[in-house]
Amino acid sequence: MAIINFPVSPDINDEYTFNSKTWMWNGSGWVAVVSGGGSPLSVEEEGVLVSSGVTVLNFVGDDVTADETGTGIVTITISGISGSGTVGPQGPQGDTGPSGAQGIPGSGFSLSIEDEGILVYSGVTVLNFVGDGVIASDIGGITTVTISGFIGPSGSQGIPGSGATTFIDLTDTPDSYAGYSGQMIIVNDDEDGLEFIPIASGVSAHDQNASTIIIPSGMGTPTYDDLQDYLNNAQSSGRIKAGTGVLTAHAGPDGTLDISEMEGMIHTANTQGSPLIYFKKAAYSGLALTDNAVNFIIITYTAPGGVPTLTYSTSASRPADNTYNAFVIGRCWRSGNDVEVITTGQNIYDMYGRAQDRLLTKYGTMDHASGGNLSAHATPLRLSCTAGVWYFGNTRIDTPKVGHVGDKFYVWYKTGGGAWTESAQLTLFSEVFDGGTSKVYETYQNGTSLGTLSGSKYGVYWIFTCPEGDLYVVPGTADYANIGAAQAATVPASLPPYLVNWGILIGRVICQKTAAAFYSVESVWTTKFTLSAAVDHASLANLAYASSGHTGFQPMTWEIIIANQTAVINHGYIANKGTLLTLLLPATAAVGNIVRVSGMGAGGWIITQNASGVIHFGNKNTTVGVGGSLASVHIMDAIELICCVANNEWNVISSVGNITVV
Repeated sequence: MAIINFPVSPDINDEYTFNSKTWMWNGSGWVAVVSGGGSPLSVEEEGVLVSSGVTVLNFVGDDVTADETGTGIVTITISGISGSGTVGPQGPQGDTGPSGAQGIPGSGFSLSIEDEGILVYSGVTVLNFVGDGVIASDIGGITTVTISGFIGPSGSQGIPGSGATTFIDLTDTPDSYAGYSGQMIIVNDDEDGLEFIPIASGVSAHDQNASTIIIPSGMGTPTYDDLQDYLNNAQSSGRIKAGTGVLTAHAGPDGTLDISEMEGMIHTANTQGSPLIYFKKAAYSGLALTDNAVNFIIITYTAPGGVPTLTYSTSASRPADNTYNAFVIGRCWRSGNDVEVITTGQNIYDMYGRAQDRLLTKYGTMDHASGGNLSAHATPLRLSCTAGVWYFGNTRIDTPKVGHVGDKFYVWYKTGGGAWTESAQLTLFSEVFDGGTSKVYETYQNGTSLGTLSGSKYGVYWIFTCPEGDLYVVPGTADYANIGAAQAATVPASLPPYLVNWGILIGRVICQKTAAAFYSVESVWTTKFTLSAAVDHASLANLAYASSGHTGFQPMTWEIIIANQTAVINHGYIANKGTLLTLLLPATAAVGNIVRVSGMGAGGWIITQNASGVIHFGNKNTTVGVGGSLASVHIMDAIELICCVANNEWNVISSVGNITVV
């Protein structure tokens, strides 16, 4: 009996015929070939018949082409279809399906299907198009297949790749995970690959020990290179949490002290760079205090027998400088059972904030550091101010700022009972500042109105500056008849809010009405204001021997005397007698009159007084009347007396040597 004997090692599309039946090799199996002129093609969509008796298939779409690639063979190519999706990964090559069953011989139409030129099936009578983007329709006996809207271009079927599929398959990474459990990845020192590094044993990454946190890029060979080194060397011991370690007098009271629970940091040895550790110490009750004394309360770290210990103690003084393992937490005063406490000490929490508060509280805003010195400009009636350095807390500012100058000024004034007004910028004191007729060196602030200096009187002008370096002039509140009165003037009680809250006083100018130049320009940084000075005759108006009609000052007259006599006011006497010389105080004397006596002769001197007279010598007084006296002990003893109650009472205002009071 004859048997089917397919050829060995056939080529694709080779045919084998047996008993009038033909098979074709498709590369993986023999497929029956149907021949003849039978039924035409049927077209289905998702298994639903669209058209039968199809003789023409029209493929529509920019990325679909149909070409006759051989006799009776049509190749349909679908490629490059544009969609909105991303390109999917290349899939593995599928397994070859089983050979189809032998077809029933037909007598007409025949269709073969190939994939990339490889025969998949022949004798096809039905094409079923499946997919949301495939539509088959029959129009006028022509079946049209439309392929559209695919998500991403379809990749060609390929052979599984040989690239890396895990981290350690890469060429610039470790070869294995073994032994690296719990470690992390960094770029290596050569910056050409990755490597595993350990995290501190048993510690998660966010809880690393400060000693493992390196401060990079050190220069030379520094001894210290990590965060713990920095803390050990730069940070002091101290209370780290506000409201802890609070001191209170022990209830009772019994003269002892209680301390609440405290949290802080402390060095573990009394040397710089010793380890700095956190601590929380439990509340302590009944700390003994020294009576009638200041007690500094100190906490100290020690480790007797290797056991870390924190101990409270008291001391009459603070720890010595450069003490690292102890610090003060407060101080108190004990008087019997009464204990007064202050919780102060070494607080290291919010250090910068508290330092800023202290500076602003003590020195205020715009604290002067250097410069900002006011003086007269080379041009008469013009001011000059040097560049200044100032601090707001611990923040430095420099004046004047760009665009501002230190030789022009503005005037703040009130007029017509109104509010403070700032003038336009001025250069000279001889300029008008109020938009009317008032010139700076002719004007003073008379309440809420402007006043004009009368005659040849003096005006006082207070000079301020601001953080930008501008100068501001505030007229004084009176006109002054003489220099002494002008120099005794004080800063006005009422000032513009801008200057009170934003500016600072830097000097004072005194100028006579319409003078060609300032009398004086004083800077608060270089000199103290002269409150009064007798520099001309008119300035002596309120002093003894001074009046507008006075022609000169009466000087003290000195004479050597060798006999007893009555003293004359405003005279000085040199007693040169071999025996005791008696000097009687004048019966008539005005307040301010002076008498001076200096010894020279071996007999010394004695000052006697009239019937109602008395002399005050510090906390001692002579006997009232003729029985009271002052006498020298040594030859050169000297004394000066001033009349304090007309005619009768005198004060000793200076003396040399030992004086006997009777």
